[in-house]
Amino acid sequence: MNAVFDTGRTVDVSPLVTWVSSNSASVTVKDGVVTAVKKGSATIKAIYQNKYVTFRVMVYA
Repeated sequence: MNAVFDTGRTVDVSPLVTWVSSNSASVTVKDGVVTAVKKGSATIKAIYQNKYVTFRVMVYA
């Protein structure tokens, strides 16, 4: 994952990102790798320096 700073500089911050799944019974995430566990859905959140991005994951089978 890259962070873009106010100066315009882009830095790979992947090792510093905290990953969270809202429903680890259906979807897990570790080091940015999302894994389907069972049918369901989850919101994945990537956090770096109090900033975050989220995305929704659906598992259908």
